[in-house]
Amino acid sequence: MISAAEETMTIKVPLAIPYQSDWNDFQRIDGDFEKDNQFYNLVAQKLERDTLTFIVIRDHHEAGLFESMADFVHASTEHACRW
Repeated sequence: MISAAEETMTIKVPLAIPYQSDWNDFQRIDGDFEKDNQFYNLVAQKLERDTLTFIVIRDHHEAGLFESMADFVHASTEHACRW
């Protein structure tokens, strides 16, 4: 079984902004991205001084859908080439 710590990742992005701003708490966000054939959901963000921090969770469901779609396209392409 995979632990929650293995499913959650923190990403810190340095920002060059002309002013400093600190958020007291993380704010909920919705979004997703793919990196190295892994899919992630963006769930929270927080700005502290010159760093934007994101909390992301690995999305196994999206990965399964993508793999199914890739298999379908491969099978369809392979079948079409035989005609």
